[in-house]
Amino acid sequence: TKKTEVVQKNIEQSLELCAKNIKRYPESVLILQKIGTMMIGSSRWDYGDWELATGPFYTKILRGVIEVLENTTTIKHEKERIQTLIAVSIAEYRDSNDLSTFRTLIQSLKAQKKLLREGDPVYRTNMKNAMTMLEEKRLNFVSLDQEEEAKAILEECLACFGKSLDAVGPTAMLAKLHKDSRDPEIALDLYKQAKRICDENSGGGSLPQYADILSKITSLQKEVAKNEEILKAKRKTEVGNHNFMQKITSD
Repeated sequence: TKKTEVVQKNIEQSLELCAKNIKRYPESVLILQKIGTMMIGSSRWDYGDWELATGPFYTKILRGVIEVLENTTTIKHEKERIQTLIAVSIAEYRDSNDLSTFRTLIQSLKAQKKLLREGDPVYRTNMKNAMTMLEEKRLNFVSLDQEEEAKAILEECLACFGKSLDAVGPTAMLAKLHKDSRDPEIALDLYKQAKRICDENSGGGSLPQYADILSKITSLQKEVAKNEEILKAKRKTEVGNHNFMQKITSD
């Protein structure tokens, strides 16, 4: 509609002005923050005959905000810049599996931890939001070739959440990552760790992940036991062949 076109044009012009003048006017970060917040929120707002959060325009603007902020080195409004990068990266990666966006999210979270402090409520909330987004996506990071990035953000989450119930999600996701990487022993240990966290915290047994964790532990125990039996049989065969060859040689 005409109304949609006018709004989109105004947003594009605002983004372009910020990109051109952000070094001269660091306050442009605040405008970018408002643009990013508006675009993210548009997926939940009802505008009647037009919708910002659909199609390529939404992605284009969010990526535009990320690009401008990534190339901004000014210290002024650094807290706002990092917070906007985190919020926009979470929203953008939720709607895509873009590797560069994933890396931006991880780098921004690490930068915020240094800028604030590890126990800061804003940082902790951002870690929770990032984890919620990743849990909802249920990705196979190995097949996406994003294994190292996934490990990085999950380890950041574990450092932030410690042994609280918030650590159950990232621990289980890290276990799944190792399972997808065909490391059943490590995966089993991590699922057991997730179970211990649930058992040691009030209400842990009622978490939606708990039943799945128990199921994964059972299936992985069977897989590990089977692998051990196969390995034992292989070694037995190798020893038998070695003894047989020695006997032939001695005869």
